[in-house]
Amino acid sequence: EACHASNSPPRVIVSEKTPRLRELLKVISPIEVDYRVLTGNVNASQQRQMNVLFRDTSDFQLGICLPKSCTLQETHNLVQKFYSTGNASNFFDISVTFNRVKDFNGSAGDLWENTSYRAAVWIFLALAFITFLSSQNKEFFTEPESQVEKKLKASMQMSAFHRFISCFHFPTNFTITMSTDVHPQGLNSVAGLKTSSCLWIIGMHVMYFNIITTKIPLASAKFENLGYFLLFRSVLAVDIFFMISGLLMAYNFLRHGTLHQQIQANSFANNAKLYLRFMVHRYLRLAPVILISSILSRMVFLYLDSENALPMGFCPGIECEYWYRNMLFVQNFYPIQDMCNRWSWHVACDMQLYGIFIAILFIQTKYPRCGRILLAFVTTGGLLLTFLLCIHHKYQLSVLGVFEAIDTVYTPLWYRIFPYGVGIFVAMIIVVAQETKLPAFGSRSVRLYVGSSLIFLISQVISDAASRSVIYVAFLWSFGRFLLVVFMGSYLCLAHWGYILPFGRWASTKFCTRINKLSYTMYMFHSVLARFAYGGRLPPSELSYPMTIISYLGILTATYIFSIFCTTLIEVPFQKLSEEFIMKPIRNKRKSNDKNEVQS
Repeated sequence: EACHASNSPPRVIVSEKTPRLRELLKVISPIEVDYRVLTGNVNASQQRQMNVLFRDTSDFQLGICLPKSCTLQETHNLVQKFYSTGNASNFFDISVTFNRVKDFNGSAGDLWENTSYRAAVWIFLALAFITFLSSQNKEFFTEPESQVEKKLKASMQMSAFHRFISCFHFPTNFTITMSTDVHPQGLNSVAGLKTSSCLWIIGMHVMYFNIITTKIPLASAKFENLGYFLLFRSVLAVDIFFMISGLLMAYNFLRHGTLHQQIQANSFANNAKLYLRFMVHRYLRLAPVILISSILSRMVFLYLDSENALPMGFCPGIECEYWYRNMLFVQNFYPIQDMCNRWSWHVACDMQLYGIFIAILFIQTKYPRCGRILLAFVTTGGLLLTFLLCIHHKYQLSVLGVFEAIDTVYTPLWYRIFPYGVGIFVAMIIVVAQETKLPAFGSRSVRLYVGSSLIFLISQVISDAASRSVIYVAFLWSFGRFLLVVFMGSYLCLAHWGYILPFGRWASTKFCTRINKLSYTMYMFHSVLARFAYGGRLPPSELSYPMTIISYLGILTATYIFSIFCTTLIEVPFQKLSEEFIMKPIRNKRKSNDKNEVQS
């Protein structure tokens, strides 16, 4: 403030009897000055690196007031040269490396010149305009449900433009988002497990971002406390997400007998076209939310960077420099420090696994024996590959070990193959049971199975394998995770068949049903909101359990409200677009084939 004030006359009130003094005070410096902040790192020859989760990088900020005509690059070169000639200290061998120069001439309004802000404005204006056009079709959306169904069946009378516009009708999409109706043929038990996993992962991220912002010394020791340690073990809940994703994909695929007949009758070229339709449908399901979250992430980063003197390097993951990798769903093949929206590696793996396993289901439908062998080979191969690679990388299952090996044994595709494959097998079991009859189990046997498996899983969750051998840790990170998803899949089967009534009632609640619908947008946006909450200011230096709980509830509430809006405006419309223009022609073709067969 003092530097900027020197560019204008001082605000000093003097007596009118001293006109010369008043005129003198109006004179300002002939050189306009500006305030710059240089950020760097202090390195000493005797400095010892400590093996902690978040190392102290010895950030160094230097604020100087100098002529405004000096460019940022000239400022950096001059200051770096000054400190490189031994001016840092006369007693110790210390060097300072500056990596950033920043001025404070701009304001938040200048950020609108950035491409991310302009893209966000144009996208939201386009969505608002399309939503407005859809609201003009009042005669279509205000008729009784029976009339709407008739018009949907006679969709050929509607132009493609009106069919496109109708997908963005906001009141209808909002009703779909907020609906808690339970589908009679759906896997309602999935909602309870997905809700629990989603809330667990959000809690872990809130704690993680809070610790990064506070930069607590020896944060790894803080992580090892039982409460934070249990939150940290939400890395296991990611496997549950993959298992559920494979389960839902296979369940929806296996229930359509006409689709199987079509695949069996098709040639290889026609099946390849049908496969591409499924992939485009999946892309339209995931890509719009990915794009919006990337834009918002970049906007949050630019805003926080403009408001803070501290560099945003301590708040990584929201820069989104390589956003195009997210749109291609290949970000998990790159180091995590280069990822845009670091938590989106899960979505990239899910898209890749969807493409792999739906191709296997196509093969299984056409050639049953070959498909089953291939499915078992890929699932068990992913399990064994995980075990061998953990030994190769000498993986240690601890807080510090996970973060240090995140690019080698956590985010890559091959470590998530077998949870997805287990979900496929669980879907097959449920479909076969529906086509035949429900398996008969004694209630006492079910309680004994659930109780013994839960004791095993809880002991694995709270156990610390950091001091164990590499082979044991590799076994735990491969076969232990395999048992986890097998048990969770069996719980879903038992709950679906009516054996675990408390879990079934929990899964059928309105809360779980709604969180299940919002889980994708909540997963993608909660990290952006957490960074926005913690990145713009420094919370207290000591992290406590009450602070973590309050932070978690606040971020969860904000994410829930934000996800309702995003699901209504973005996710549901593009799902309906894909159903209308990608998947509906396939269903119409099936119906026409069935009708021709009946007539013949």
